[in-house]
Amino acid sequence: MIRLKTAVAILILAVFVSACQADMGDKVVPPTPPPQKEQIETMTPPQKEQTEAQSDEIYIGRDKVPGEVAQWAEANKAKSGVSKKAIDGLDAYLISLGEKPTAGYEIKVTQAGFDAGIRWIIDFTVTQPVPGESQAQVITYPSEVLTVPAGTPVKLRLCSQDGECRELSERQPIVLPLPEAVSMTVRPAGEYFLYPGPDAVFLALPQAMVQGGSIVEVLETGGEWVHLRSGDYDGWLPKWYLKGADEEPVRENVMDYLILKEDMQGLLYPGGPGIVDLEKGKLLKPLKEWKDWYFAGIIVYDIPAVQCAWVPKDALLPIGEMEPREGFLHEGTEVYGYDSFEANGPVNPEILPYTMSVFVRKEKDGYIAVDAAGGWTAWTKKENLKMSYESGE
Repeated sequence: MIRLKTAVAILILAVFVSACQADMGDKVVPPTPPPQKEQIETMTPPQKEQTEAQSDEIYIGRDKVPGEVAQWAEANKAKSGVSKKAIDGLDAYLISLGEKPTAGYEIKVTQAGFDAGIRWIIDFTVTQPVPGESQAQVITYPSEVLTVPAGTPVKLRLCSQDGECRELSERQPIVLPLPEAVSMTVRPAGEYFLYPGPDAVFLALPQAMVQGGSIVEVLETGGEWVHLRSGDYDGWLPKWYLKGADEEPVRENVMDYLILKEDMQGLLYPGGPGIVDLEKGKLLKPLKEWKDWYFAGIIVYDIPAVQCAWVPKDALLPIGEMEPREGFLHEGTEVYGYDSFEANGPVNPEILPYTMSVFVRKEKDGYIAVDAAGGWTAWTKKENLKMSYESGE
């Protein structure tokens, strides 16, 4: 019996990059408690020469805390906010911004002081990417970790560059203010999707739309991508779409499937970097056009996968002018188990319960062996391979 498997893949887009650690010396100790009330704005950082003479210790940074604490911090760095855990006689605190799509973020301890002999007050600042400045296109997890003796009260504060501070609470995500943005104009005409991250696999996951010719705010850049804000929405777009405001616009042009003439790479934008390998005979569906290029949809069999790319118009042929290596088997098509067909020929057919896209592996005596999602494979009559998903052709 033929088993139709559903391919499920988990998109993991993570490059583990540790944040920079604050240089606070080997360990820090509280100074003598002042007699007056809390003086937060004038706290001075503890001095290194005091550390050897005091018993209460605070350690800041992955290279300063015990190994077990550092491992806990690494395992929880993707969670935005403040996390706390008791570990081997210590209270460990992790302050994290969660997952960020580029480099350029940093958390740093700016000062630590003991408030009236009652609690530690520790101030942090956050550095964000400079708007319009290119950043490494990698997933990062900016964070900082510290320990104090178990039971020691701690107040953590996030401070802005102008000195305004707010207290951080456990289990509450850290929300950063949007940076000052650089205004730019999107290519004219049409509408363009904004995507959740700076990677080609996100081209199949649009989350918002921006109007061609509109003015948008560039929050940050990462490689070939820019992070935009348009009204109440923000997202990522290939930087090519912000160039040539006076050039010929990208136009909507949805067409029937065409056949790729030869092996080549699909590109992120016309003349841009390759983002996916495409095989000769593959079906591509033009969705947009710009000069001598098509932005085309790609049939995929497992995810994550790049599902759209730019290709030259002259790389494609109409159906009928070339033998395709790809197509559709419609619901109700007779198919034969691969191993059974190899051994006994076309006997004991099964009926497909739904329409599926397939890629032709080989051909023999009027039959084709096809592959589909999840490793499914079978034989069927060559005439059953259709060039449209709809059954009316």
